[in-house]
Amino acid sequence: MGAVNKAGNAAGSVYALSTLGSIVGAYAPVFLVTPRIGADATFLVFAGLLLLTSLWGMLRGSLRLLIVVAGIVSLAAELTASRLLGPYFGTSVQIWAVLIGMTLIYLTIGYELGGRLA
Repeated sequence: MGAVNKAGNAAGSVYALSTLGSIVGAYAPVFLVTPRIGADATFLVFAGLLLLTSLWGMLRGSLRLLIVVAGIVSLAAELTASRLLGPYFGTSVQIWAVLIGMTLIYLTIGYELGGRLA
């Protein structure tokens, strides 16, 4: 039973940290970053943040920071993508559905690959 409890605690921590990051990622790009530097730069800033944190997390083994930043960036990328694609494809409900669906597909692939690597 010890291994099951340990796995459950680890899974709960991962989801909690990821959700916390997603909450920050839902508000920070929309209210703080994008109005100041624009959608294109916001997208690049958060992508760079994810890349740097991923490299640092792999080298130093800091998974908690990596999980929180991944949560932030996943929502930040989703929200800024709508601003980037809006002028070309519009901002209808269908476009939002595609963006959310694609984000969920990418998250699913990442969870599967991450689970296999773990």
